[in-house]
Amino acid sequence: MSIITSVIVAFICSAVPLPSVLGDINIPWVAVVLAYWCAKSPEQMSVISAWLVGLLFDIFAGAILGQHALGFALVAYFTLVYHHRFKFAPLAEKMLFITLIILLYRMLAWQIYYSFGTVNYSVAYIWSAIFAPVVWIVVSITLRDRPLKRSL
Repeated sequence: MSIITSVIVAFICSAVPLPSVLGDINIPWVAVVLAYWCAKSPEQMSVISAWLVGLLFDIFAGAILGQHALGFALVAYFTLVYHHRFKFAPLAEKMLFITLIILLYRMLAWQIYYSFGTVNYSVAYIWSAIFAPVVWIVVSITLRDRPLKRSL
């Protein structure tokens, strides 16, 4: 699956409402997909491309223009800086890293929301970053390259 296709699917997953049992939890699909592509192929992803995806997501979500763009740029920056270590890190370390950068992105977005007073989000918006490692596993299993096996 290509980068553009996976980002479009992440946009769609972000638009799908979750069951009411989960409350205000909003899973950061797009940020995790961007982090995945920055870690997997840093030569194709950049901070600028993540910023552009963030601007599109701001328009898509009806958010303050530049809010998610800044957050996605930070996610891309930290992932690109540490992508060499990230390749060889154990799974637990990858999960912790993803959780921390998504938590940073969510705290930044929540602070922007709070500063402008446009939307009143609960603390569940920040704590939804705890679901980022689970989303990371789903994304990495779905998007990883599988070699084709030929049978004779």
